[in-house]
Amino acid sequence: MNEGIIGLFVLLGIGIIVSTVAHAFIRKFPVATIASSVVGSVIFQFSSYSSLNYLDPFFIFAAIVNFTLMTLISLSVGVPFLYRRRNRDDNRLLAD
Repeated sequence: MNEGIIGLFVLLGIGIIVSTVAHAFIRKFPVATIASSVVGSVIFQFSSYSSLNYLDPFFIFAAIVNFTLMTLISLSVGVPFLYRRRNRDDNRLLAD
C-alpha cells in the first residue's frame, strides 16, 4: 500500500474516533464539531511528525486541509447524535 493511502486511513480512523467521543460527551453540536476537528487535526499532525521524525515542509497547508477533512468527518459522525438527541428531547416534551 502507498504511504498516502495509509495516511488517509489513519486520518479517517482518528477522525471517527475523536468525533464519536466528542459528540458523545459534548451536547452542543457546533462546539463538538469544532472541538473534535481541532483535537483530531492536532493528533494527526503529531502522528505524522512521529512517523516522519520531522515537520512536513508544507505543514500549514496540510493542517488546513486536515482541519477541513476533520470537520467533514465530524459533521457526518455528529448527525446521528443530533437526531437522537432531538428525538429524545421531543419524546420528553410529549410525555410531560
